[in-house]
Amino acid sequence: MRRHWWRALRHRLYEILEHGPVGDRTGRVVGRLIVLLIVINLVAITLQTVPEFETWYAAWFLGIELVSLVVFTRIAGAFRRSAARMPPISGGCV
Repeated sequence: MRRHWWRALRHRLYEILEHGPVGDRTGRVVGRLIVLLIVINLVAITLQTVPEFETWYAAWFLGIELVSLVVFTRIAGAFRRSAARMPPISGGCV
């Protein structure tokens, strides 16, 4: 029974992460949140290059960096776990 639950979870992770904006509502939301996190990172890194902002908001920049690290690591792990659900490529190398 537990194995079936794990297989269903891996399949759902594959659907959410692989199909992105083309998939269902959850996939679209997750895709948009990932893009939002990337944009927040770009803004934070850009603002961090200004010495005054770096001095005033150093703790915020560190927090954004750490949260992003954790989130992107979890996403990479989810991709890896769901990779077993990917359909095989037919027709040879691309």
